[in-house]
Amino acid sequence: MSELRQDPITHDWVIINPERAERPEDTSDQASVCPFCPGNALSRALGALHRLLNDPDYNLVLVTPPLDQVHRLASHWFIDVIPRLTTPAGFELGSRIVVNIRTPEQAALELRACVTGSG
Repeated sequence: MSELRQDPITHDWVIINPERAERPEDTSDQASVCPFCPGNALSRALGALHRLLNDPDYNLVLVTPPLDQVHRLASHWFIDVIPRLTTPAGFELGSRIVVNIRTPEQAALELRACVTGSG
């Protein structure tokens, strides 16, 4: 059984799965059921965006740590998914300020409901 634990030194959250060491070559069964695997998390998020926003165009941005911090943050990459929902107009182009059409809290609530299937 997998467990979510916090590293006492770095305070990072990690997933511990003792049974996984017994079958290192077997990747077929876990890939489809593990919600924490990067491929599944991204697939679930993009599927929810597809259902919720009617298949929008989007950009994927791989974010890496600054070069002076690579020695301690090398494995801390993450992916930003940026859906393109509107076309920037005069104010946004002139001021370089992005205008959100929905509050982040409301967007997170709707996306969470779509991912969990409760909405």
